[in-house]
Amino acid sequence: VRYILDFGIVRKMVFDEDRGMQSLCNTWSSQATCQQRRGRCGRLQEGVIIYLFPKNLFDRLEPFASPEVLGVPLESIYLKCKVLLHSLGQPEVLLSQLINSPAQQRITAAAQNLKDLGALRADGGVASLGRIAVFMPTTIQLTKLIVVSWALDIPADGIVIAAALSTQDVFKLASPANCRWPEDFPQHLAHNYITRARYDAGQFSEPIMYRNLYMDYLTVPKRQGRQYQNWLDESCVAVGRMSQFAALVTELASKFGCAVPSAKSHPMLKKLLELKRSQHLLQRDLEELFTRDYERLKFAIVGAFQPSFVQGEINTQNKNKSKITNCGFNAPLKTCILQSIKPPEMADVDNLWNFCASLAPTDDVILNETGKAAFIKCGDDAKVGVPPSDVVHQMPVLAQLLHQLMRQSVKFQVLTDQGIRHEPSKIGSPNFLNGMKWHVNGMRTMGA
Repeated sequence: VRYILDFGIVRKMVFDEDRGMQSLCNTWSSQATCQQRRGRCGRLQEGVIIYLFPKNLFDRLEPFASPEVLGVPLESIYLKCKVLLHSLGQPEVLLSQLINSPAQQRITAAAQNLKDLGALRADGGVASLGRIAVFMPTTIQLTKLIVVSWALDIPADGIVIAAALSTQDVFKLASPANCRWPEDFPQHLAHNYITRARYDAGQFSEPIMYRNLYMDYLTVPKRQGRQYQNWLDESCVAVGRMSQFAALVTELASKFGCAVPSAKSHPMLKKLLELKRSQHLLQRDLEELFTRDYERLKFAIVGAFQPSFVQGEINTQNKNKSKITNCGFNAPLKTCILQSIKPPEMADVDNLWNFCASLAPTDDVILNETGKAAFIKCGDDAKVGVPPSDVVHQMPVLAQLLHQLMRQSVKFQVLTDQGIRHEPSKIGSPNFLNGMKWHVNGMRTMGA
């Protein structure tokens, strides 16, 4: 390495006290980090580092990075102090004696959260869940998910979901940077989104989506490299993250068997432990290992994460309701209105139809009398393998993709094919009757 460009930014886990959870955020690096980055070039020959921020900003940076204990949830640390270091004193005392100790308010909140989760008893003693969690390489909530799943006789499902939520998203990120040409991004996004929707199976649940992905992974022969690589490409899955996910499943099954000896004899847990990384299963083996009962699986998830939920509700109040209802399609819950269409050449029925049909099933497209807004009748998502949902009757895939493209400037293949020069732009402003409003712990977060 001879040249380094340093933006003075680092991605790190930051603890958000308002939400009581970690977030991966971009923050300013420390002066020590900048010095360390400089050492990466010029090891074998002269090197150059260029700092892309002013010197006066560097002088205001913290001399050193903040200790990790200040940026992580304290529940796990508190519990380990309680169980493994009990002879040295109470966790509150031990944590307050650290060189850079967390605020007392955070320590008290961690203890209360452990009581709420059932890891500590009301008198402060360690409950059974707490003793199990000490030996598990996951958060308290995910350990509770495994325990509740075991109690509901679906331990394999709980372990797989806990492993998925403990690793990075195994799906590749849909990004223009991953496309050869700018015009490829809308189709790249559609393929990524539809793949996720297939694995979701109409449940609108990321944990269940990951469980179903892992089940499909087990059916793929790993020894046949080309077949496995094709599956990874078709499923938009990153090979490294999938390997990490699969390895963690086995580790969690092993650790849980050690923490709860009576669980070792459970047939599902034994079968999960016997899985080899290169092994693939037949469909009948999967049916013995995993449940088809989504309701029971959701009970386990609810039991593990309550009361912290993201709750959605269909938005029935929409200012464009009369326009969509009276546009002539007679299918208001499958109709999307697209306004402020850009670039102007896309405000054409044929161009808009070709673009929408390249993303997801599309039945019809018409323009209003002014030609400045379009009504798009979405097609049957089952044509691309996305089943209808009995859980949430939300907007079709096409409407969801248009909503995603509202935030991302793109180029349009249908215009490029006609030789029409155009700059990247956002498709416009889509609107639909059955969009979602989201709430976290009773607080509104997003959605109209």
